[in-house]
Amino acid sequence: MGVVAIATLAISFVGCAPITQSLRPSPKVIAVDAPVARVDVELKGEQLAPGRPPSLPLWPGSTVVVSAETPTPQGKSWTATLVTPDDFDDVVAGLAAGLEDAGWTAEVSDASDGGQQMTLLSAVGASAEALFTVDRSAEASVTSIDIVVTPKR
Repeated sequence: MGVVAIATLAISFVGCAPITQSLRPSPKVIAVDAPVARVDVELKGEQLAPGRPPSLPLWPGSTVVVSAETPTPQGKSWTATLVTPDDFDDVVAGLAAGLEDAGWTAEVSDASDGGQQMTLLSAVGASAEALFTVDRSAEASVTSIDIVVTPKR
């Protein structure tokens, strides 16, 4: 009983901050010179379908697998799938930074599961909304970027 009282007194005197700080994982370090998504990028592979918002940044040097423009009741939607050998974390950070730089409001959500790294970036621009799904499995050699853009509601 006396030991518990002393421990409780010590924790209340010192505080819990040093204990909780030591339990947090170390922050990830992202290289200062990491690429950032841009509006004016060179892409490889297929041609992008018309309909991409001019202010929507894309990952530089990525390969276009497929792209389409589709009519919907609210207007036209635009989709694309890009792949890149670049690091998953660099792609996520670079897309989020590029969206913000281009005037989009972006929100990042981790959706990873087991050996599958996955992040959702939802963004709102002046006239459109975009959802980027960035994923990479443990055995994959590429990071995949799926993009769906719809007219702003």
